[in-house]
Amino acid sequence: MTKNQKIFAGIDALVLAEDIPKEMVIKSLEETLKIACKKHYNINNITVVFDTDSKRIKITGQKEVVDKDVLGEAFDEAQHIDINDALKEKKNVKIGDVIKYKLKLEPDMMERSTIASAKQVFRQNLRDAKYEKIKMKYLDKVNTVVLGQLEEEKGKFVYFKLPHNVEAVLPEKFQNPKDSFSSDKPIPLYIQKLEDRSKKGPKIIVSRTSPELVKHQLAQAVPEIKNGLIKIKNIVRDCGVRSKVAIENNGGEDFDAMGAVIGPNGNRITKVKTALGGENIDLIEYFEDPAVYISNALSPALVTAVQILGKNECRVIVANDQLSLAIGANGQNVRLASQLTGWKIDIIDEEEAVKQGIDFENDII
Repeated sequence: MTKNQKIFAGIDALVLAEDIPKEMVIKSLEETLKIACKKHYNINNITVVFDTDSKRIKITGQKEVVDKDVLGEAFDEAQHIDINDALKEKKNVKIGDVIKYKLKLEPDMMERSTIASAKQVFRQNLRDAKYEKIKMKYLDKVNTVVLGQLEEEKGKFVYFKLPHNVEAVLPEKFQNPKDSFSSDKPIPLYIQKLEDRSKKGPKIIVSRTSPELVKHQLAQAVPEIKNGLIKIKNIVRDCGVRSKVAIENNGGEDFDAMGAVIGPNGNRITKVKTALGGENIDLIEYFEDPAVYISNALSPALVTAVQILGKNECRVIVANDQLSLAIGANGQNVRLASQLTGWKIDIIDEEEAVKQGIDFENDII
């Protein structure tokens, strides 16, 4: 294999490994060799062409013919050649003409310390190429779920390999504390954002805390969600602890949407919980009637009555022994129910309602 054939084989290997267009790699190499040749040959005007058909690298340089005495201090050896020297190289040359040189890729050219800047250009162009590849492949996938393969856990970050040989990073703030990753099992990841260019290169930021991951796991476990018999209206989540999922029945009166999601012996919802690290999931049946919907959203608590007070504000009355369950630990249950429904919920028990003289007989659910 010739020297040039080795270079072109290296280009093909880089294209395959990084999954980036060959044109971008060749352009970067051409720019890199220009810098190296300028320093090696002391010629400013350099042209480098990688001929993929002939597997040849064509390097040419040129200098303008001038009168050194006339030009004086403006004379630059890197871009000018004196008329007297030019005549030694080519007959009938005159001032203003251009002398062209066929140059070679010298064996030691890429090892010289003077081409450090050329290597820097190549690295930057490679980063740009990777960024363009990521943009092309993943810009329209932001806010969606993709599968990734665990690469390594390093400090507070977890790194994954996505399809098209693209790396993604999972920062600590987007990690599920219940997660335990395995390198031989694809991991669903929510694409949070495509990070702008940086010195460390382009990055895809992924999340394991997004409610979209709950939706993804439900769609995988429940075929009726994919075929439209069940519609997921909304999902809210305290990652690793509890999610509330509002589902709408689109299968008719005789169709049991809740039962379909739960599955025989609870196997479907158990599968989803396991995939989320044991996270509790409250299934909420959606109703157009806000009072019924709010009552369902406070599950597992049993609601006595719901009173609509104003725009998106309501009072919920529960039995005395249901108050703590309705509010939840640190207010989690009522907070998630409020987020799920979009209503501000004030909860009191029946005893307190009687004390305040609140009549709720007509608002019993």
